[in-house]
Order: sequence, then structure tokens, then C-alpha cells
Amino acid sequence: MTGILYRGRRAASIENEHLQVVVTEQGGHIAAIIDKASGVNPLWSPPWRTIEPSAWSADMHEYGSDAESQLLAGILGHNLCLDLFAAER
Repeated sequence: MTGILYRGRRAASIENEHLQVVVTEQGGHIAAIIDKASGVNPLWSPPWRTIEPSAWSADMHEYGSDAESQLLAGILGHNLCLDLFAAER
């Protein structure tokens, strides 16, 4: 396993001759599963710059100012939709 920067985020990478899997250190996102032959990553990468969850603050309005702002600041790759996406209010 190798420590890398992936889209500006600290991550760990494990790979073989066919695949590279990237997991972020903070947030634990499976950020990428890259097919080396095609270069395709089937996981979602947001069009905006993401940050480490520990770097987020309520004063950072580039990600919005509502309940989802912290999620949007750090979202990347595979994400478990548990409670936050569909919480009953």
C-alpha cells in the first residue's frame, strides 16, 4: 500500500497489473477503482475541488451553507447513503 495524493486529498493506493484502488485517509471514501487498461474509474468524481473533512468549517460558503455543505466539501467516489441523504425530519 502506498501513500499518495489523489485530487489533492491524502489517500492510500493498492494496485496490481490490472487495477488501482484509491481510498482517502479522511472520510474513508473509496475514491477510485481504476482499470489500468482503459484508464476508466467508474466511481463518481465531483467537478469541484474536495477537501479533507477536518478542513471544513461553517465559514466556507463555496460549498453552501446548509446541512449538506460539509458532505459536499468532502464527497468523492463511492459513498454510503445512510441517514444523511434520506433522514426523516
